[in-house]
Amino acid sequence: MRQLKSIAAVGGAVALIGIWPLAVGHIGQTIVTDGIENFDNQDIKVELEEYDRGYLSSVAKTLVTVTDPQAVAQLNAYGWPTQYELVHHIDHGMFSLSGETFYAQMPEVKLLTKTQLNGNTEFSTNLKAQQFQIDGREPMKALLGSLDIEGSVTVLGELEYQLTMPSLELDYQSGAMIRFDGLTSNGEGKVEQGIWMGEQTLSLESFLVNDYEGVNLVEMGGLSYQFQTSQDETAQTLQGDYQLTLQEFKNHDGEAENLSLSFTAGGFDKSAFLDLSEMYQNSPVWTEQDTAKALPKVDELLAKGFFMSLNKFSVDVDEGHFESNWNMTLPSGEANSSKDFLQLIELLQGDMNAFVSSDLVMAYPFIQENLDELLIMEVASQTNDGYSMALQLEDGKILFSNGKEVPVMSLLLPMLLPQQTQ
Repeated sequence: MRQLKSIAAVGGAVALIGIWPLAVGHIGQTIVTDGIENFDNQDIKVELEEYDRGYLSSVAKTLVTVTDPQAVAQLNAYGWPTQYELVHHIDHGMFSLSGETFYAQMPEVKLLTKTQLNGNTEFSTNLKAQQFQIDGREPMKALLGSLDIEGSVTVLGELEYQLTMPSLELDYQSGAMIRFDGLTSNGEGKVEQGIWMGEQTLSLESFLVNDYEGVNLVEMGGLSYQFQTSQDETAQTLQGDYQLTLQEFKNHDGEAENLSLSFTAGGFDKSAFLDLSEMYQNSPVWTEQDTAKALPKVDELLAKGFFMSLNKFSVDVDEGHFESNWNMTLPSGEANSSKDFLQLIELLQGDMNAFVSSDLVMAYPFIQENLDELLIMEVASQTNDGYSMALQLEDGKILFSNGKEVPVMSLLLPMLLPQQTQ
């Protein structure tokens, strides 16, 4: 009897191993079909054209259609397609599915994936130096140094990735050229209702654009960009932090160096912000009815107050220097914008500081004219290095360092009232 049980156990294990690839294949098809059915993007439509499931492997085809009107118009202008058929080769493993995905018209560019049976997926693309010919109304040749992308995405939508591209040059038939060098990027976070929650960074060693005669139109180097979107779980508010640095920039208008920008905004009600974002995405043409629906959401958005800070903006231009920073806050529980939008002016609090060097003023005489007026009004001061100004926003008034006060409404009314024609 014991021997019969052992034989039955072995037979059952063999049967399970035998049918397991079929089970894995079924799980894989469910993951793909559910993923496509739950795909939510206003700008792109994804359809499953076919899924041929086999014993040890499967082949699927999906059709990606660009639906965003602006993107469609741009693609049509270049003579590029708005639909792309993707082919997926899927192998059934013991505890995961391995896949290769490629554009039907460009099979040499492949995305490799490994999906666990719970749906969590690792992905990668590793391309060596190669050349592509891109047809259309403006044919071009793309010279890729190499491209490496690695990352993972979970069934909960959590994403992390790393991207490295040493160089990419686009040579147009007209003679124009665009070149990127030293592009790297990484990120970690999650997309919630179209809003990125997490951190992303991007850096670029150099960027160059030449016209058809080989003349430099734009040249820049040392670009670094970082942004982080987070939320206060207790207050259910959103905050965004942005930082941008650029070592040098040149075009036909002049040169700039050492640009640094740091900006922070937060305190906005998360639910209202997401609702307003969805309303905007679903309303290509904004109407009065949309405004009526949005105003209560604006009240909710500002109910907890907010703060915005340009922590630093500085740049060197033509051997001169400019620097500025400002802060603005709205207290919580006081705004009622749907009934009286202008009353927000009375509630805002903040301050601003600015400095412009003497060298920059000498390079651009029109700045001198404006500064002279500010000096006469005693709202700006002059030093050996340049000119500075400091002011505060409080109770609907702008307070200057010399003690003068100017109602904000007196500055806004000329812009708000209709101009009379003679």
